[in-house]
Amino acid sequence: MVKHINSHTGLRGFLALLVTALHLNIDLVFPAFKERGVSNWFNGALCVDIFFILSGFILCLMYDEKLSPKTARNYVVARVARIFPLHTVCLLVVFLMYLVGSKLGLDIGKDYKGSDFFSQLFLIHEWFPLSVDQWIKTSWSVSFEWLAYLLCFPVFVFLSRRCKLSDISNNSLISLSIISGAVCFLTYIAHYEFSLSRTTGLIGVVRCFSGFLSGCFIAKAFSRGCIKLSPKWDDILFICVIVACILKETVSPYAIGLAYLLAPVWILHLAYDRPSFSVSFFSSRLMMFLGIISYSLYLIHPIVGKVFYGLHSKLPNINGVIIIALLLGVTIIISHWSYSLLEMPSRGFLRKRFSSK
Repeated sequence: MVKHINSHTGLRGFLALLVTALHLNIDLVFPAFKERGVSNWFNGALCVDIFFILSGFILCLMYDEKLSPKTARNYVVARVARIFPLHTVCLLVVFLMYLVGSKLGLDIGKDYKGSDFFSQLFLIHEWFPLSVDQWIKTSWSVSFEWLAYLLCFPVFVFLSRRCKLSDISNNSLISLSIISGAVCFLTYIAHYEFSLSRTTGLIGVVRCFSGFLSGCFIAKAFSRGCIKLSPKWDDILFICVIVACILKETVSPYAIGLAYLLAPVWILHLAYDRPSFSVSFFSSRLMMFLGIISYSLYLIHPIVGKVFYGLHSKLPNINGVIIIALLLGVTIIISHWSYSLLEMPSRGFLRKRFSSK
């Protein structure tokens, strides 16, 4: 049984909260943030890429030694149960919102194409060359993660056994993880500096897979008990990642590359749950709570934002701080409900119903 890593769960919650705040337009509260680029310090693209690394990490810990033709069915059922029930409900809600909004004259949706429904439903809408506009703003990364579940991770397990990856040194594993992080950074630059889309075609696939592989490599190092730096490096690496995000906005867009190179090493250090400020912060009750509901938070916040911004022109003027507080509060409450009433029951039902014994 894989040990629950509190700091990783809290990190997911922290990243989901950042992405939520950015998508809900925190600039409404502090307009000067937009003028000075402060809100861009909290890099949403990096947050998503760290999600990919964390997913590869936990998946490798859970299934690296267990995945085989005999256990493939249970693996797929578990992955389907993890992402599809909430995604399906959110997709239907968004489409219903569009129909109702069209009748009421509210701008809470776009002219969704019925022909795109099934590609959205089965989460293949971002796969190359099928890419279409996502109905849920954040579903592009879920689409690529689904592809990684089906293709990237099984291929990694197969090749790691054939190439006897278990025999290579810890330093080599960490180096491979950093190299994968570098590839992920190159896809970032390809989008932001050369206007190649990060959410369509091969660029998106490479971005997701490189993050996944980075997580898989450090998971193998973690399972061996690989650690060389003292606990204070948990905090030093955290600070370096934050500084890289700030330098990206204030000095050079390429400065964010430092965060991509350090992120795998930082995540490896956090996994040991050692006494440090960053581990204590990410293991706090609030971050753990947000981490547990992070998937709901990630999918639901674009829907809450869509409703609000469709209605805001019809609402009285409200202080920006109150707006963001209300949006975050409502989003977190709905996410908690969806996790408790939909995610967990549906996961249990699907695994019990379709898993082989």
